[in-house]
Amino acid sequence: MKLQLIVLLSTSLFISSCSDSGSNSQSAGKLQVKIDNQVSQQIKIISATGTLKGKVNPIEAQISLKNISASPQQILLKGQWLDFKGGFNGGGQRILTLAADESQTINEGTRSSRVTSYQVTLEATQQTQEQLLSETLASNKLAIATGYGMTFSETPSTEKIPALPIRGVANGQAFEGKTLIFRTDDKGQWKLEISDRAFDVVKGIAMARSEHSDVQTVFINLPETPAADKIIQQEMQYGGGMFQIKPAADSQTTTSWNSSLAYKIEISDWQKGTSTHHSCGRPKLGKASGKLYISFKGSSESKIKNSWISGAFKDATILYCGDS
Repeated sequence: MKLQLIVLLSTSLFISSCSDSGSNSQSAGKLQVKIDNQVSQQIKIISATGTLKGKVNPIEAQISLKNISASPQQILLKGQWLDFKGGFNGGGQRILTLAADESQTINEGTRSSRVTSYQVTLEATQQTQEQLLSETLASNKLAIATGYGMTFSETPSTEKIPALPIRGVANGQAFEGKTLIFRTDDKGQWKLEISDRAFDVVKGIAMARSEHSDVQTVFINLPETPAADKIIQQEMQYGGGMFQIKPAADSQTTTSWNSSLAYKIEISDWQKGTSTHHSCGRPKLGKASGKLYISFKGSSESKIKNSWISGAFKDATILYCGDS
């Protein structure tokens, strides 16, 4: 059984408003595509079809778009599977990037037996896919399955860490890990630092914070020396690190959050640069790759929420100062 997708032009608030020509509107059906006015000037829907009882899923949808402008376009696609009462039964968001005159076809489906319709909105965006994912994780609007490293967990050892760039939620706000450093302190203990701002790793986080007081950083005191094919873990307990974190979303400074924390750090590749005690001013940099999940337990007294970061890292900096 075939169903036509309705293509509706609308305002940026997605209040339905059909085009004068009617060229983008078809007869009523169970699936809808809504486009804001800005996108409708740049993107043309070539075809939009929906199928009940598809080959794999109860409902399948296929939408073909074309960039009719002379410049690249970045579009946010939001899809929702709905039941007959209009209840949400899953969906997702993603960024579409189309070069000038480029076409792209999107295929979606759901296995939910309750679904009777699929609603899609398209709007212009400046976000990257990474930024979108970070905000989605922090919003709590979507039910994300536990155990896959994308929600807060007190047992990181059981999490299946996603092969995605490091991101998470810091006191309710999106956190993106932009600088990751494994380093030794003046006593030779290994530490891990993950910050949400890019900076010169040799100058260090202190210099970055002097220029940007809102830099957030996770600090982990590693109980053993990192190495390739090694997993370093800590069960949820007090101590072993801290989170230099914003106490509120609009804060221009951070606070040192010491709480119970847990982590799993999987190191797949470890190439340490060599150095001596006399070359700490110019340490040789190494690189490390792997995955990690770190969680910090929140506190109602301190008004800091459960926080976590997770993901994969490649060629992270090893800042080594000591005998080789």
